[in-house]
Amino acid sequence: MEQYSHVIIELEDDLHQIATTSDRLLNTAKMAIKRCQVSLTELRRMVISEGFPDRQSEIRFFKKIKPEAYSRLLFYQVLFELESFRFKYDSERIIQCLKAKLPKPTNNEIIELLKISFSALKLNQSINLEHYSEKMAGMSYAIVVKIANDAAKKAVINSNREISITDLDMALEENEAINK
Repeated sequence: MEQYSHVIIELEDDLHQIATTSDRLLNTAKMAIKRCQVSLTELRRMVISEGFPDRQSEIRFFKKIKPEAYSRLLFYQVLFELESFRFKYDSERIIQCLKAKLPKPTNNEIIELLKISFSALKLNQSINLEHYSEKMAGMSYAIVVKIANDAAKKAVINSNREISITDLDMALEENEAINK
């Protein structure tokens, strides 16, 4: 199972490298799409040749690992589409396109996104993810993940071993403006 996770880690590193070295967003999106496709092909090849040691590994692969690569591919495809048509359309038309194309996550999906994003750190026991999923209802997948990452960063910067309610509330408050 570790070899599958390694593909995702390499993808993350490569996407970060692409984002920091590319001078144009359109080029970044194009290179990132190719890199995501390579990772998905590699994962597919590995699954076909090696399979899974047990049912639990198979479930983990399809629930966590493959969606990591696929979600990035979808993100960069939408980014590429928006950037390539940016000069043809005004911003109002682009916003309408975004709202029509990108569905919002359900409360259960928000909870899962938060769990995945917080998996590297301990979460304060008093944090009720259902409550936060209701607060984040109507936000995009990207904003939900950004809020989770911001909360985790605040915890790490403050040398905390767990994410606190304050960390999560501050991250939510800072990002609510982006969602409007």
